[in-house]
Amino acid sequence: MNIRTRKIIIETLLGIPPIVVPPEYYRYAMSEWKIQKFLTEGRGLGERETYKPWFTIADVPSRGKSTRASGDDRFGHRTMHFLSTNEWYKYLHLEADPTCIGIKEQYPHRDRLETIAVAIRLGIKHPEDPIYRVPIVLTTDLVAKFRVDGRTLEKAFAVKDADALENKRTIEKLQLEHTICSIYGLSWECSTNRDLRTRYGDNLERLHGYDRTLILTSAQTDLIVAIFLKYPGATASDACLECDRISGTEQGTYLAMLKFLLATRQIITDLHIKPFESQTCNAFFPMGELATRATYLQRYVGKPTRFLVPPPLAPMPGGPTSSNPYRICGYIKG
Repeated sequence: MNIRTRKIIIETLLGIPPIVVPPEYYRYAMSEWKIQKFLTEGRGLGERETYKPWFTIADVPSRGKSTRASGDDRFGHRTMHFLSTNEWYKYLHLEADPTCIGIKEQYPHRDRLETIAVAIRLGIKHPEDPIYRVPIVLTTDLVAKFRVDGRTLEKAFAVKDADALENKRTIEKLQLEHTICSIYGLSWECSTNRDLRTRYGDNLERLHGYDRTLILTSAQTDLIVAIFLKYPGATASDACLECDRISGTEQGTYLAMLKFLLATRQIITDLHIKPFESQTCNAFFPMGELATRATYLQRYVGKPTRFLVPPPLAPMPGGPTSSNPYRICGYIKG
């Protein structure tokens, strides 16, 4: 018999007719046994690499796009689970915040007796599993840790669709979550898709996929900086194509390098306006050592041209791997 057509019957108490549950929903149901299993596994406990989220992607049906992400040195080297597109975008916003030093996704408030007591005090029905009718463990989408002025702060974030906030039951559950977080001394904030899925969020999403294995040479970074100085009115994508043309590399190579430089904050630009590749070159600003190099290279770059008008195709003197910045700047001078 096909398991998707087989009926699973759950006997209920007090003479209520049995509940017929399709298997695809039954697998996600939270029975008391399953809750105790999660508690025993230590879900919701630990820090950084040892932290275990209450839910993983395999445990619940997704709301939109489910995403697994690999943590880094800031957040710990582990797999992170985001169950919706909105949660993923909130993570990207937190990742872009240099004061954020830790993230716990699907954070559970493990003491159900306490959350039930708070729900009773607020006059709110405690969330329960719709199939087994047992109180479930209340969770917060994200809890982030920040270091500001030498102090460490924690803040909880609920992430919802803006339309969901018109639902009375959703507001009640958010109120319960807010109260629980306040008891534990956590500041709380609700973010919606209107706050997250903006031009800024879209740029963060594109930059997150940068090639972390890239190792840029000084000649490559000098060429990017010099071209951006030479053609301040050209778009970043056109400038990167010119870098590809000059160096003889495959189309898109230098755009990937620009993504790397932006993601690692060696170059910055305003990501709130438009897609970063559509910004003009004069909207990009090198930082740190690249800023020093840009000041130095400016003397060897010819008069800036508003629009990029490529000269006849010719190989870059010394080849694409040349480490001599004078050759690069001599080529684009004039």
